Amino acid sequence: MVDWYLVSVLIFAAFLALLVYLDRKNWKRESILLLRKTQKGKAFLIWLGNRFPRFWKAVGALAVVITLISSVWFIWVLFQSAGLILAGVIKSPGGILIPLPSNQTVSGPGFVGVPFWYWIISIAVLVVVHEGMHGVMAAREKVRIKSLGVGLLAVIPMAFVEPDEKQLQRQKSWKQLRVFSAGSFANYVTALIFILILSLSFSAAFAPRGVVFLNVTGGSPAFLANVTYPGVILSINNQTVEGRQGLADMLTEIGPNREIEIQALALDGNQTREVKYTLVTGEALDANGNPTGRGLIGIQNILDGNDLVNPFTSTQLFLAESDLSYLFMIRQDLAPFAGPIFFIFGLMSFLFLINFGVGLFNMLPIGPLDGGRMWNIIISRITPSHSKAIMRALTIATTTFVIVVIFVLPFL
Repeated sequence: MVDWYLVSVLIFAAFLALLVYLDRKNWKRESILLLRKTQKGKAFLIWLGNRFPRFWKAVGALAVVITLISSVWFIWVLFQSAGLILAGVIKSPGGILIPLPSNQTVSGPGFVGVPFWYWIISIAVLVVVHEGMHGVMAAREKVRIKSLGVGLLAVIPMAFVEPDEKQLQRQKSWKQLRVFSAGSFANYVTALIFILILSLSFSAAFAPRGVVFLNVTGGSPAFLANVTYPGVILSINNQTVEGRQGLADMLTEIGPNREIEIQALALDGNQTREVKYTLVTGEALDANGNPTGRGLIGIQNILDGNDLVNPFTSTQLFLAESDLSYLFMIRQDLAPFAGPIFFIFGLMSFLFLINFGVGLFNMLPIGPLDGGRMWNIIISRITPSHSKAIMRALTIATTTFVIVVIFVLPFL
């Protein structure tokens, strides 16, 4: 059987190679990169940066504050992740994004394999937004833009805006901070836009199916039946559980002291196994300890599909490792369009994750990154004589810590 997904990837790679070959006079190799510089688009960035100077100044100030806060927050998240890995709660906090010639997402220690078309489109949006915003802010701060361009690392698309670095370094600290913070801030805004679109439109195409539970109550029917957690309850007595409210309605109808059969999935990272449990329901109590007449299973920390697409809902980190597509069912009237709908919603999910994740990583206090350059400016203002030594130590410490958390601890 022909793998058409793989065929489409190979066709894209061949088409890209042909384009570069036909235009080979304008491409230059720098180390392992192929770059093509151009002046096209520069006039637009300069016009846009000069068109609304007060607006861009306010955006730049907000970008500085948001990105510096995110830099500190991300380090705290990495410390949390290290603790969760050592405690055995999660296996990995993420890793290098690797494109796969298939439509399946695969995660492992230190890497996340992303379906190729999700990956290539998300990376293209990421770099255009990131570099374009750098260019707009550089133009606003009257820093000369030398050129724009595109590049390739194998089939990885790149875009860049090349400001005059010497002129940029002579600018005041706040001007430099606004330029350096602009790229990641634009990625955050892009991520927010896509997660809001995803959240607002999701219920129009999908209905929640099943519920995730993260724990069970000691002594409860679920505990006595050795229910494995975390897990997903898909149906009770062969009746589909339609989200958290559906489960509550079902247990109200079933009542206490009734034998039920639960069809469920046991979760282990991105691995799942089907399980069935037979148990007798208990009776739920109200806040005052009085019987309610509603059936009780004894599962805790319940989430459904709506929680996973709600940007204002905090979910456990392990959910990011799991393929939870079985928590949703497409609405019956949209079933003929299931393929395109799943692709579009999957793409929006990765546009959010990749823009947010790469934007965050870029804000780490590591010398060559935008975050490192920003922290270098701040430290230089506080202690000019020791800034180089402090920044060198901070770069080494952060880089080592990231390598340990992402690539070492998951194997231990």
